[in-house]
Amino acid sequence: MIIGIASWAGLPLRLARRFGRDRRGTVMVELAFAIPVMTIVVFGVLETTRYVLMRQKMDRAAATVSDLVARAPVIFASQIPTIFAATRSVTAPFDLATDGNVVVSSVFFEPTTPAPVIAWQRDNGGALAHASTIGTEGNLASLPPNFIMAPGENVIISEVFYQYEPWIVGDMFPTQVVRHVGFRRPRLGNLNILEPDPPVSP
Repeated sequence: MIIGIASWAGLPLRLARRFGRDRRGTVMVELAFAIPVMTIVVFGVLETTRYVLMRQKMDRAAATVSDLVARAPVIFASQIPTIFAATRSVTAPFDLATDGNVVVSSVFFEPTTPAPVIAWQRDNGGALAHASTIGTEGNLASLPPNFIMAPGENVIISEVFYQYEPWIVGDMFPTQVVRHVGFRRPRLGNLNILEPDPPVSP
């Protein structure tokens, strides 16, 4: 009887020792803690990749627009929408028509003016409707401090604006409007005049 009582008395201690040696649930507990961390890391990597890709595509789009305009011997008003349309394949899957805007300006430093002037300016009518940061047509151009133009020079400036909506909203990836700029000097002469559409041959 005494032995039986002693055996029952030591049962809680034996159970506690057995529970302490049991590792069968440890993996599940560790996995439960690790899954949220792994999820955040995976989505963070995906968001970082998406953000870098977006910036690269917008930079390429700005360079494409300014380059296509600058290589023309004469630029007609009807050519501008076609040039804007060329950016769709460059920026895909990011859509400038719904989340961005493209502005192209011809800046000309006429010898009779004290500073370069925006000779003409067009935008692609994107839903973002972001105005150019260099100014408006007919006014003095607000150029970077290190961008020097001599009298008689012409430069084509394209600005691409895109409203970036991250999958994960936070301090690291906030909703923001990014801007990329392309500068090109015309190859075959000044393009400070946007010509009207040429007459259609009968």
